Amino acid sequence: MIYRFLSFLFVLTLTGALVGCASPVKQGLDLGDPASIVDAPAPATVSQGEGIKVVAMPLKQSVELGEPVYLAVQVTNMRGEPVSLIGSLKPGEGLIEVYSIGANGEKKILLPLSASDFSGSTTLGPDQTAGEVFPIFFGANGWNFNEAGEYRISVQLEVPAEGGFSAFASEPAVIKVGSSKAGKALVSVDNPSNMEAGKFLLWRRGDHLEAGIKFLTTLSEQHPNSALSSYISAARVQSYSEPFANYTLKEVRAPDCEQANALRKTVNMNVLPENLLIEDFIAQAHCHAESQNWDAAREALDAGSRLASDRPEFRAYSRSIEEMQKRLSKYLK
Repeated sequence: MIYRFLSFLFVLTLTGALVGCASPVKQGLDLGDPASIVDAPAPATVSQGEGIKVVAMPLKQSVELGEPVYLAVQVTNMRGEPVSLIGSLKPGEGLIEVYSIGANGEKKILLPLSASDFSGSTTLGPDQTAGEVFPIFFGANGWNFNEAGEYRISVQLEVPAEGGFSAFASEPAVIKVGSSKAGKALVSVDNPSNMEAGKFLLWRRGDHLEAGIKFLTTLSEQHPNSALSSYISAARVQSYSEPFANYTLKEVRAPDCEQANALRKTVNMNVLPENLLIEDFIAQAHCHAESQNWDAAREALDAGSRLASDRPEFRAYSRSIEEMQKRLSKYLK
């Protein structure tokens, strides 16, 4: 009974939880082949807007080649009236696009792996700030940072305005990508296993991505001291910490917290960005709850909450932690 309750709770709690070969919840990602979103209808009229500040912030400004890159976005309403934001602040889920300019000066859109339907809106009051964090290292174009060098990242947001939409762009943020043998082996290969590896690192789950997981595991064994190795282990920890419904096999794989805890010992937490540390605390809390170690579960949730703090881009994590604390309140004395 406790397992079924906690498994259900964990799927609700972790952002982007996966259900078999369906899209991860709230991420709008298709676990099949990358879907083109180029043909999505564009707004009829787009003009340069004023009164809304958009800030793009890489969670790490210096990374190794092949290391997953995460971008935080903050949007502040500096007008004296509310504004509406369509969908979310994630690419593929709202009217937001991420651009990259590499060392060769070429500008490209960092397309997400696929797009979801979005029709809802949220209201941002005067002086309020909304935020989100999302991966930008892999998408519909494959690996976005496939060579060492300096990349300038910017974001453009479109907001409904009279007669059409107004566009708001962030100042460019710089990401420096250093050389790495492990990373070169990952991003320089173009085959199905490599693409599955990208999906697994992106979603941090997906038992059916067997070829990709095998590719990553071998890469980690060959380069155990690389930053990439820690990201691979951390993704596998996340995957083992939650149940997975595999529709292909018509079975549900229960969480394997013993395997997750063993793999966690191979992760250098110092190289991970804050969002992945928060996700790991949530995963720890789930496993502690599975074993009914309520004190440890509470401590893990408290640690995740402190790390999320009041940062707008981490509010979804804060809400998830608060929801889990609420559902387990009778145990977390």
